[in-house]
Parts: sequence; structure tokens; C-alpha cells
Amino acid sequence: MAAALGFIAPDAVADGWDAAARTVRPAEVAAASLAECCRWGEEVLGDLPRVDRLAVLVERAVAAADASAMPLFAAWRAMPSDAATAGARVAAGLRLLREHFTGAHLVAVRASGMTPLEAVLAGPEGPAAPWPAAGRHRTRRSDRWCGGGCGPRR
Repeated sequence: MAAALGFIAPDAVADGWDAAARTVRPAEVAAASLAECCRWGEEVLGDLPRVDRLAVLVERAVAAADASAMPLFAAWRAMPSDAATAGARVAAGLRLLREHFTGAHLVAVRASGMTPLEAVLAGPEGPAAPWPAAGRHRTRRSDRWCGGGCGPRR
């Protein structure tokens, strides 16, 4: 699980996962979370103009999205949903697209040569104070793609 989350410290993921699994099955947590997402969508998004059309478009984007290297997105997409109203369907679909974005972000960070921790700590021009200059740093911004990493070296 920690490998799929990427940006959360592995020890924190393991501790949370173990503690939660002792009291409730992960599938039950996921189902309750999805149900709450759908309830929120029905309540908050249900009255938006043309929400039914938005639901169709979001669902089309979710169905077309590639789940390669994105296990959380794939798992959430495979989960059965009871989203009956358009607002609930939009909320559930946007949640899936957020998981896809997060997975793509993790893949991009790793492809750039950074660790998730380096990506969190890096500013546009490299590490921000008070982080010590230790070895080579990469930045989040680059004028070009380079095989050895992105951005200027410090």
C-alpha cells in the first residue's frame, strides 16, 4: 500500500493500515468512503445545471483512462458503485480522476529521477530553507527534459 500512495511516509502508511485492519476490513472502509463521497455529490452537486451531462462526460473520461502503474485508481474504478443520481456519479467520477492524477504525478516524479520526498521538499529553484544542501537536487520546473533529471543542479 505504501508504494501505491508514494507521497506518504511508508511507516505512517503501515501503522495506519495495520491499526485500521485490526478493527475493520479495508473493503468496508472503501465502501463507506465511496458512499460518503456519493452522498456529498448528491447533496452538493445534484442541483448544478446540466449535472447529468457532466456525469456522462466524467464517466467517459474515467472509462478511457489508462490505469497502468496506477493501482489505487484501478482498484477504485473496479469497485462497484451505488451512485444513482447524477450528482453522486459526478462526485464518484471526480474522485476517480483525482486518483488518476495522483498516480500520474507519482509516476512523473519517479520518471524525473526524484523520490517522492525530494518532490515534496523541492521548490521551483530547488530545496527551500532550512533544508541543507546535500548532494544533487532537482527542481520541479525545467525548461527542457534531460535524461539525468530536470532543472539546474546546485
